[in-house]
Amino acid sequence: FLKILKELGDGAIHPNDGDIGKQKQLDNELLSKMNDIFTLLLFVIYEAEKKKDDLKKSLKSKVIKK
Repeated sequence: FLKILKELGDGAIHPNDGDIGKQKQLDNELLSKMNDIFTLLLFVIYEAEKKKDDLKKSLKSKVIKK
């Protein structure tokens, strides 16, 4: 994801030798997808590990001991 985001950013910033027509691809649909990607990345980076640990603890607490 990060490599693609970098490429999109490069395309948005650089004028392509004055041809700004290529930047028309950067529309609201793309911005919505980028929002989804950032939301996913933030979850994976900051929240997934804790959620995994919490689920594991929850399951372990239900184990019937012999």
